[in-house]
Amino acid sequence: MTTAYSIGMIVLDLADGIMWGLLGSIAIIVGQSLGAGNIKRAREAAIKGTLFVASIVALGVTVIYPFKLFIISVFTSNPKVQSLSMEFLDTLLVGLPFFAMFIAGMNIGRGSGSTLIPTVLGMFRLWALRIALSYLLAFLMGMGPRGLWIGIMLSNVVAGLIMLV
Repeated sequence: MTTAYSIGMIVLDLADGIMWGLLGSIAIIVGQSLGAGNIKRAREAAIKGTLFVASIVALGVTVIYPFKLFIISVFTSNPKVQSLSMEFLDTLLVGLPFFAMFIAGMNIGRGSGSTLIPTVLGMFRLWALRIALSYLLAFLMGMGPRGLWIGIMLSNVVAGLIMLV
């Protein structure tokens, strides 16, 4: 299971690298707009930037999805690890655009100087949602690794939607 998680995280880390670069620009635009007293432009940049990056990530997921097994096979030929890695990517890729929205909200908070709410939501996402849901699904409901993957994905979806609001 650990190997499958590691392989899946390599794919997600590649997507994260692209996201962080694009999402950093939102913080700059929001900060500059607020500094100029243009709240309308800051809000517009935040919303449009968030939806743009989430759309780009969704497109990237659509492109990567058919090649999952090929990507996984670069790292392992073990059928059990490949199967768990496929399950990981099948579950987590769905939530990746929501993770982009979450990271966008973090950057908007940084750009606006309002970091408390994004920080609290980030802690809630990891400590309350992710750990609690993963434990509940994997162990208490007996779903095993799939429960862990679903818990991770749901924490990204919920936090992304809350951050968008």
